[in-house]
Amino acid sequence: MAEAIRDSLRKHLTLSLLAISIVPLTIAGLLLGWYSYNTQLDRVLANQQREVGVVAAKVNAFLNDASREVQELSRFQAFNKLPATTQREYMTELMVRERRQSSSPPWPAKRSALDVSSSSR
Repeated sequence: MAEAIRDSLRKHLTLSLLAISIVPLTIAGLLLGWYSYNTQLDRVLANQQREVGVVAAKVNAFLNDASREVQELSRFQAFNKLPATTQREYMTELMVRERRQSSSPPWPAKRSALDVSSSSR
């Protein structure tokens, strides 16, 4: 009988010690996992918001350019019916705009130290 009590006590102590060690570790693991998930979710959402802003700006610029082009084309809808002076003005404006676009590179020009020092006078 004493042996049965001792085995029962040993079993209860072992289970109690296991429960005392496993339960807090499990809770800590769950909390850390939840915190990690929320942190990653916040990062993903912030990254998506940044990308949405960039895409929105690009779409807005594209639509503005397309709108400008449509407005320019609408000016030339009845080009052959316009007076000769107005036709010349439109053609001159187009040629100037084309020269400006073809002569300017798509990247900003680098200024040398000499240019900077001479422009500061």
